[in-house]
Amino acid sequence: MEKKFSVFVIDDSMVDSFLVRQTLEDTNLFSEITIYSDSEEALAFFMDEENKNNLPDLILLDLSMPVMDGYEWIDEIADVYEDGFDPVVFILTSSNQQKDHESFNKQYTAKEFI
Repeated sequence: MEKKFSVFVIDDSMVDSFLVRQTLEDTNLFSEITIYSDSEEALAFFMDEENKNNLPDLILLDLSMPVMDGYEWIDEIADVYEDGFDPVVFILTSSNQQKDHESFNKQYTAKEFI
């Protein structure tokens, strides 16, 4: 039996989250798909000491969210897990703005835009 993965989708758009969930379910690769519509709620999960052994294999992170955008979220995670967690993060965005691509190139955590 092949290993199935866990994924967190952090996106304030209910429509986008629904579509991402459906797509992920169709792949049959994920045993657990957790949706967070609030980046701060997702951050609280990672900051909770009890969850340190239950971290996702993959994070799909919306770039443009209220309160805390995707890059701010990545910075917060980097501060919490300086040495122990190297998440696989993909940025979900419809942005084609140059500043977003420049910001992406300055960070090291996220792997790619989707």
